[in-house]
Amino acid sequence: MSVPPGNRPPWEDQQPPATPGAPPPWPPTPHTSHTPAAPGWAPQPPASSPPPPPWAQQPTEGGAAQPDWQQPPSWDTPPHTGAAPQPPDWGQHAPQGAPPQPGWDPTATATAAQPAPGKLQPTPEYSGATAPVAAAPGKRSGRRRPALIGIALLAIIAVAVTTTILVLHHRGNDNTAAVTSDIASANDTGPIGIITDDPTCTEYNRIGTSMAGQYGDWAKRDPSIPASAWTSQMHASYEVAANLFRSEADQLVPLARQTPHRVMRELYAQIIAYNRAYADTVTSYTAADNTLIQVANSAGETATRICDAISGSSAAAIAPTVAAAPPPTTVTPVADLANPHRFLTGANPVCTEWITLNEQLASDSKRLYIRDTNTPSSQWTPEVRAAWEARGQMLATYPDRFEELGRKSGNPIWEDFSVLSAQYLRGYVGAIPNYTPANSYLATIGLKPLALIYAACKAIGS
Repeated sequence: MSVPPGNRPPWEDQQPPATPGAPPPWPPTPHTSHTPAAPGWAPQPPASSPPPPPWAQQPTEGGAAQPDWQQPPSWDTPPHTGAAPQPPDWGQHAPQGAPPQPGWDPTATATAAQPAPGKLQPTPEYSGATAPVAAAPGKRSGRRRPALIGIALLAIIAVAVTTTILVLHHRGNDNTAAVTSDIASANDTGPIGIITDDPTCTEYNRIGTSMAGQYGDWAKRDPSIPASAWTSQMHASYEVAANLFRSEADQLVPLARQTPHRVMRELYAQIIAYNRAYADTVTSYTAADNTLIQVANSAGETATRICDAISGSSAAAIAPTVAAAPPPTTVTPVADLANPHRFLTGANPVCTEWITLNEQLASDSKRLYIRDTNTPSSQWTPEVRAAWEARGQMLATYPDRFEELGRKSGNPIWEDFSVLSAQYLRGYVGAIPNYTPANSYLATIGLKPLALIYAACKAIGS
């Protein structure tokens, strides 16, 4: 997320190193008609493609003019004191005033722990057996009747207990089935791969379009100002936005259930969770809470570009060229998607390594920055082709390392996001020799999950 003048991290004002023979940066286009280009290693969508839904674009904070859309991330200088922690700018800045997506403003409302499906409730304990009654002399049956009655009662009790267990067990299975029966991805437990079709994309885009333009002053906010310093107007703008974020989250719940892909379900769930988490900060907001919206923004942008890659056919084109990933270490059990949890709420030792590797990637990307990502490979000069090949060789060194960290994290959702990133980066690198602008979607899908996890680590103070 960019921040207004005075709070903007110094690296946002830096220009990429000059490349001999490279064309000058394209002049900024008025935001009213501009779909911003991404930094060099997250190229912009082809100019001929329809713009993404407004909520798939990052809102401008403070209403200030945006930095050069094309400039790459730079981590040479630490953020300005007091500014909200910023993730590497993997993707695109949004036009000034663009509203957020229905997932950037997370609220992770922790749900109360539910009893495990199928857990039996204690059964009543039966105390004591019927005491034997003394029989009259010569009445043999009189001595045995109490014992027989006791045995019969014990048998009845045993049958009753067994029946209770069977009934409760059956009900437990019914409860489990109730959680998963309407979740289309419940049986998706295999490796994460390139997604070539998803029935939820149309509705996902509709939700974004319907929410466009409703965020008002919040889209021009300064996120470094805490709630304790808000004016009444600022507080009202945050309240409006919070209500919109909750509404968007509610609308995404059916999509989380309907998508047949586990990783899309997880993306939707994290948009929902972090939307609500951010909305819940309205009364006590601090600059650190801005990381919540960054997580949701990255999750939403990832889902948007997955849908774009499907509709633009770039996903179908590269899917056969990407080898299947190893199976997941473990899969998170399907939970209540109406109230999903944030996937990272406590310290994880892998966060430090993840942040370091992300910043290394940002540095390498600045070094091998490419301005023009709209020219297909068929029109490249030898010099341009050499630059792309160098960039591809650099990017090719990262997927394995990010995937390894994801599997090392011990967090199934983190692992899924890291494998998703790795698979799309592999596809993007493999497509460079025959590059077309539509391949830019693959790059964004490969890079946004990295920023998602980066921001999630920052959100917990790692």
